[in-house]
Amino acid sequence: MTQIKEYFYFFYYEIFYKSQDKKNILSKLNNLGDLSFNYHRLKSRSDIDVLIELYKLLDKSLNKKVKT
Repeated sequence: MTQIKEYFYFFYYEIFYKSQDKKNILSKLNNLGDLSFNYHRLKSRSDIDVLIELYKLLDKSLNKKVKT
């Protein structure tokens, strides 16, 4: 499993499958992109660290696909 797939697999597993309240979780997951990549939203240091790690994984994944 690639790192990016592994990241999202464990993310969704922790957030969705371990949660008892599926309705509220689904609405949060649907807004994940907006919450994660909205530059105008205030973020904690922990949020920023996770975003940096996610950007690195996405960049690494994209670079593998773009190289010929």
